[in-house]
Amino acid sequence: MTICTLYDLRQDEDAKRYITRRCLEAMSSQERALLDLYNKHASIIDTLESLAERGDITLLIQLPEGDFAGYALLTEHKNTWTGAAEGFIYALDVKQQLLYTPLVQEFLEAIRQWGIGRGYPLLRVVVPEGRIFQPLIAYLQSLGWVTSCLVPYKILSSSLEPTDMELILHHDDEIHIRMASEKDYPFVFQLLAEATWSGLSPFEKSLLDCETLVKNICQDFEPMLNEGTAWSLVAETVREGLCAHATVLQGTHNLLDIPEAELVDTFVLPTYGGRRLGSKLTAHVLAKCLNQGIHLVCGSLVAESTSEESVQRVRLNLEQMGWWMSSRIMYWDIVSSK
Repeated sequence: MTICTLYDLRQDEDAKRYITRRCLEAMSSQERALLDLYNKHASIIDTLESLAERGDITLLIQLPEGDFAGYALLTEHKNTWTGAAEGFIYALDVKQQLLYTPLVQEFLEAIRQWGIGRGYPLLRVVVPEGRIFQPLIAYLQSLGWVTSCLVPYKILSSSLEPTDMELILHHDDEIHIRMASEKDYPFVFQLLAEATWSGLSPFEKSLLDCETLVKNICQDFEPMLNEGTAWSLVAETVREGLCAHATVLQGTHNLLDIPEAELVDTFVLPTYGGRRLGSKLTAHVLAKCLNQGIHLVCGSLVAESTSEESVQRVRLNLEQMGWWMSSRIMYWDIVSSK
């Protein structure tokens, strides 16, 4: 049994076929439906074949008979909040029967050494939330990997759902929702920072303070807001000014190659809680996505700094509104781990 490193999957057709098949098998039923709807099967192969151009790396577990039993796709990722470069595993799969064996330990150690060699403080990985990946998640947790958040997705049909339309049409004489302008950015950045800080891991908090976090957010988001690749909606009161925001990043699904919008944060000032402002802002976000031809929306459900009971309650509410938990993001402090 060996651990193979490939810098260009065009060099190995067997490896490319194996990873393509495993990527398809890892998809949720909703993602497979989108794949068929948009006829995007070739986009997975295109992503794998452009590995070398992006500077990404593939690690593979190969058995003595030549079959593959696991893989990882590795790249570099900049943490928006801390400003630090991190190792990012955007696809990971290991044959279940090999978990807890020395071979898989060697495989993960190879990933760790890759991260250490590049000076990364930690590694992050995206793991599908489907039932077949639960043993892998449990194994990673046993090694010290921590779940930072769950990633919910929602597919939008050609029109808003009645409940969302009702929220948009409901008139409030005191509060109205509009697109944020440049003068609103400091408010948006401050709320983004407050929400982000509460969800950061202790390790991430050791890398910066609140002032630096606001600065990093401003440096990343202001150009994107000006360019239109990000946008914010704000809620404004007649008497007291801004009281809530929802901020969105527009991009492309990394494997399906179709437009998607990431709802980065929705935050309502505590004094304006209980008015369904968060739900109303989300409904406006979904409407704007549809107007721009975006039918795939994702978000994040912070898990590490939130009680399990609260996570499950929010998860259930989201699933009842048509979202599904696509994956989870986990991280590993490779500097202090052994």
